[in-house]
Parts: sequence; structure tokens; C-alpha cells
Amino acid sequence: MPPRLPVLSVMRMRGPEINITPLERGGRIVLGAAAAITGVLMLASASGALAVVLLALLALAGLDLVVTGARGHRPAVRQARPRPALTQEARMSQLQTPQSDQHARRGGHIGHGLLMLVCCIPILVIAIVLVATGVASASFLFAAIACTVMMGMMMAMMMGGMSRGRK
Repeated sequence: MPPRLPVLSVMRMRGPEINITPLERGGRIVLGAAAAITGVLMLASASGALAVVLLALLALAGLDLVVTGARGHRPAVRQARPRPALTQEARMSQLQTPQSDQHARRGGHIGHGLLMLVCCIPILVIAIVLVATGVASASFLFAAIACTVMMGMMMAMMMGGMSRGRK
């Protein structure tokens, strides 16, 4: 009887776990494709070095959105989730300490909301530079301003929910 050869099992490569919703996946693909196509088309007619760099970044950011949408995986989501042991602990936001009371008297999370709005300044600066150099139309500046306004509204709604949750 001839010796038996070991049976090789077919190994199936597993991709990363899908950790974003189907709606977000679709949105990432559509918006990412729009950003990538817009960046590439505008890059063809860009003249200044700054415009070329900014449009290349727009195209690359769009490509990143398409890839993460198609794969359905955002690596940062796993790190952002709390460890199981942390979910068993008391919620930090429910603790009443002299420091949290003092924080509430000084305005609570308003400083955090303003910091988030300050993070919109680079987007506005990029939009102003692109419009001033003639690379983008004024509607691009309108979109950047609308983004900042939406961020402010979102932060105001979130802070309103936080204040209602306190005793």
C-alpha cells in the first residue's frame, strides 16, 4: 500500500471585520468617488503649486473614503470601542464630584464645543485659498461655510442633550 499523502486544507483568507453600517458604506463610496473624481479633474487644470497639493490631497482623501466604504472596515473604530471591563464600571459622566460641579458652573462643555469649531478653521482657510487662487468657484466656499455651520449646530444639539442629562 502506498504511503498516504497529507490532505491539504484550503485556507480561506479572511478580511477585516465589517464595522460600519451599510448606509455609511454607501455614503463613503458615493462621496469618496465624487471627491476623487473632482480632485483629479480639477488637478488637470490646476496651475499653482499649492492648488496642486490641495487637489491631490482631495483626490487621495476621496480614494480613502472609497476604499474604506468598499471594505466596510475602519481601523479606528476598534480602538475607539471601550474594553469589556470598562463597561462594567460606573459611568464617569454620572459621578458627582466637586470638580464636575465646578466644571458645570464655568459653562460645562462649551469650551469643548468651541474647540471643535476652531478645528473647522483649516477647512475654511483651504476653501478661501482655493477660491482666491481661482482653482475653485465661490460655491466651494459656501460649502465650507455650510460645513462649519452644521458642525456648530451639531455641537449645540449635543451640548443641549448633555445638560438635560444632568441632575
